[in-house]
Amino acid sequence: MMTSFDNKMPTSGKSKLRWFFYVFSLLALIFVFSRLEKKAEENKIQIQKKFTYPYVQVKIPGPGATYVIWGRKKCTSNDTRVYTGYTAGQHYNHAGGGSNILCLPRFPVSDQITTSTENVASIFGVRYRIGSYNSLGTNGLFSTPNNISLNKRVVPCSVCLTNGSATIMVIPGRTHCYPGWYRQYSGYLMTAHYAHVGRSNHICVHRRPQRYFGTSPLQAFLYHVEAECGSLPCPPYCNGFELPCVVCRKCP
Repeated sequence: MMTSFDNKMPTSGKSKLRWFFYVFSLLALIFVFSRLEKKAEENKIQIQKKFTYPYVQVKIPGPGATYVIWGRKKCTSNDTRVYTGYTAGQHYNHAGGGSNILCLPRFPVSDQITTSTENVASIFGVRYRIGSYNSLGTNGLFSTPNNISLNKRVVPCSVCLTNGSATIMVIPGRTHCYPGWYRQYSGYLMTAHYAHVGRSNHICVHRRPQRYFGTSPLQAFLYHVEAECGSLPCPPYCNGFELPCVVCRKCP
């Protein structure tokens, strides 16, 4: 049985030759066009790579870390001061209330208040108590501009924001940071007196502290912290030695 395709096939020799030449030319053109299409696609990709900016992963800096400089009214030159305030805490003779020291802003904003005293919780301005070190000079272990007197003066504080993301750590018993960390400031470890009823946490007070004048009665204090041998091994610690401290920063 003859098919329609068979009917189109040439029968003579010359006709067959022309037929095969036609088919070969058609296949050659298809091959050439496919190669040209592939080459054009490759050129397109190369042009896109040439004129497209390479992808670069940009690390966006974080908002920064906050920390407190106790005893100072300003932050370090590289950081931003959020606010300056007064160091405040528990009354030295009160058994209740909070036991943490706070940095209260110099310019507070009140919400709903009463004008009477309800005898609830209270907070007081904290003062340096360093009279035991008068034999070493006006301010004992501290160094201050013009040797101004600190004893019984109100302790300032500043809340600071680091320039860029960072981790802040307070290290007691050291004046320098560990490798990979950078010093924000150094000073002395201070807290409430061991014999007072009122308690407070330990804070790192700047080694060159400043002061505010206060007119209120003496209510809350900061004292140097001394190492006591026993459970604390000596050496490396030394009995009666005042503990320094350092505030350290680590960038990502």
